[in-house]
Amino acid sequence: MVPRSNKGVFQPTNHLRLDTINLIETTHPPQQYTAYYKVGSKDKLENIIPKEYIEDLKNGLEQNDQYVVEISGYTDSSGQLIDNIKLGYFRAQHIKELLTYNNINPNKITVKSGGISTLPNEKLNRRAEIKITQ
Repeated sequence: MVPRSNKGVFQPTNHLRLDTINLIETTHPPQQYTAYYKVGSKDKLENIIPKEYIEDLKNGLEQNDQYVVEISGYTDSSGQLIDNIKLGYFRAQHIKELLTYNNINPNKITVKSGGISTLPNEKLNRRAEIKITQ
């Protein structure tokens, strides 16, 4: 990683810290990602989770034991409440499967259903959120 400068002032990226002698790269997992789903689907994504995100997540989790992944699945308001709760869980579980397929430790991942989301744009309600916590 190359440090960025702003008007001649050295500003390290958030992945670097300054040592008295050298720049030492440290790895932190990325903070959040949102995957969007097609209507009624538990496994058909509207967007693809970037490989770079998955690699950064994997490396950050491997190097920092205190971090864990929380995945919450949500639905739009169509359908029955119980079906939406289940669908939200299946969406979160789907993302967990994608991450574990890419060699992310499943013991560091929790999943839950957030149920029905009420954002004004229905398309944005059909999602799974990946959040990194300590």
